[in-house]
Amino acid sequence: MKKVVLLILVSILFITGCEVKEVKKLTDSEKIANDFGISDKNSFVYADYKKVEELLSTEGILFIATPDDEGSIKAIKMINKVAKDNKIKKIYFYNPSKLVNNKKQVKKYNKLIEYFKDYLKEKEDKTYQLDIPIIVSIKDGNIIGYSNYFSKNNQINEDELTKKVKNKINEEYKKILLYQQCSNCN
Repeated sequence: MKKVVLLILVSILFITGCEVKEVKKLTDSEKIANDFGISDKNSFVYADYKKVEELLSTEGILFIATPDDEGSIKAIKMINKVAKDNKIKKIYFYNPSKLVNNKKQVKKYNKLIEYFKDYLKEKEDKTYQLDIPIIVSIKDGNIIGYSNYFSKNNQINEDELTKKVKNKINEEYKKILLYQQCSNCN
């Protein structure tokens, strides 16, 4: 009986022309492009927390953001253009949202806060939080370029994004992306 059912199923598949299609695995840049609405020809690669820790003690370019944040979307579009214009090959992308509301991840989040503390604003309750989006260049474990334009604390709206302001932000991003000492980035 089992053989008859199997034979019928195989016959139906053969007759109807059903086929199994292989699902294409997306690259990091394609996934990030889908999440942020940018070109899939970009320099972004995913970094897990372990890679972030490694970068913070060595060198590289790190973009910390979330795709559900309007400021992060504005920032990545501008950073992507500057990176493309200047042939930057690798920008690590990290989404910290898994750390924020997870009690098991508090230590990791606090480590990030401690690393960026000099660049963060202290809240009324004497605590800090990541002010994303953040683009940072690191050399020998030291921050040598940092920007958090478009963060909620900066509140840059569309009316304020004049050509002059965009040029200023692009120049800032260019300085961060083009720091000469980074052997991993260019």
